[in-house]
Amino acid sequence: MVELIPEPLARIEGFSAPDGLAEQCRAARRGCAVFAARHRAMALATGDDRIDFLQGMLTNDVRAATGEQWCDAAFLTDSGKVTGMLRFLREAEQVRLDSHSWAIDGLLSGLDRYLIADDVELERCDDEAPLICLEGPESGAVAAAVFG
Repeated sequence: MVELIPEPLARIEGFSAPDGLAEQCRAARRGCAVFAARHRAMALATGDDRIDFLQGMLTNDVRAATGEQWCDAAFLTDSGKVTGMLRFLREAEQVRLDSHSWAIDGLLSGLDRYLIADDVELERCDDEAPLICLEGPESGAVAAAVFG
């Protein structure tokens, strides 16, 4: 079910939140639907060894990430089986990890198994800020109008 979060959109002149599921689906097809992203969860990797550690654990090049966009990656077992899919964003002091809410704890415990002497802290940060989704052809314009 799509649940709208109209509060930040109230700043856009002329915006009104649609009522009912049919109206919300129409907004997603024609304009922009905004809803809580409860299907996603966020975690942080901090510490001096976070880049080198994640470089060895994930399938994408963490060292080459610029921090300007999210990168897709997988977490593999020792035998190369995929155990988790995620996105990461390399920032100055931390690496943000974004995955499905039902998979984030398994991903973090899997990564934690390989932490031996590395200076890395892994923690969920779901409460830091609510995650929202914008869906529809006007999503970019709405995001720019609300968040700059």
